[in-house]
Amino acid sequence: MIIPVLDVLGNRVVQAHGGDRRTYPPLRSCLTDSIDPIEVARTLRDQTGATNLYLADLDAIIGESSSRLDYRQLADAVGSVWIDAGIRDIGDAEKIRAAGHVVIVGLETLSAFTVLDGLIRHHGPKSIVFSLDLRAGRPCGIGTNRSIETIVQMAVDAGVERMIVLDIAEVGQSRGPMTLEWCYTIHTAYPLLELSTGGGIRSWADVDKITAVGVSGVLVASALHEGRISPLRSAQKTSSPLATDRREP
Repeated sequence: MIIPVLDVLGNRVVQAHGGDRRTYPPLRSCLTDSIDPIEVARTLRDQTGATNLYLADLDAIIGESSSRLDYRQLADAVGSVWIDAGIRDIGDAEKIRAAGHVVIVGLETLSAFTVLDGLIRHHGPKSIVFSLDLRAGRPCGIGTNRSIETIVQMAVDAGVERMIVLDIAEVGQSRGPMTLEWCYTIHTAYPLLELSTGGGIRSWADVDKITAVGVSGVLVASALHEGRISPLRSAQKTSSPLATDRREP
């Protein structure tokens, strides 16, 4: 149910806020004093009991410098995680898959939907998660001139079985989930699609609202690190039958 998020820039975990990635400060957390990606990932896995972690490799997403992350070392430390490394072309996913991780393909950086189709054909739908990236409710990247309904249909036609609905502008803002209506609409139209969402999560009340509209995974960072969502309750929630059924192959 809870998917802890790590935002990594310059090989250190940073505190995401509002989507302006170049200004993100180093992480300050009640769970750990470390900003080392491996240590923070291990802490989040151990303290929340989460079956999935989401890691945003911001160097790769921004595209201004090459990633400094060692994906194999990460896998050795915490197992398979979901990684967004700014996938633009099919070859960008090879390093992630070679280390055994799940690839997040974000609308923000995707160069063409044919790339998404090719990745799913090559790696299989369980190894790929499509992220419907929004900013203030509007699609990013190649989705700018398309409706959300059209983008979702194109993703499903490409073979997507797992989708994140993420409003980047709401990340770290603690204003509550702004994607509820879209999540409900998407779940109603495609009930077999495994949906996750994030951005602005404040408390367990927000998590409960999100799951009530058919979402199975909730991306959380600030609320965990600030103690507004208890790791203990996260562990209890993620040990539910729903979470167990969602373990990665």
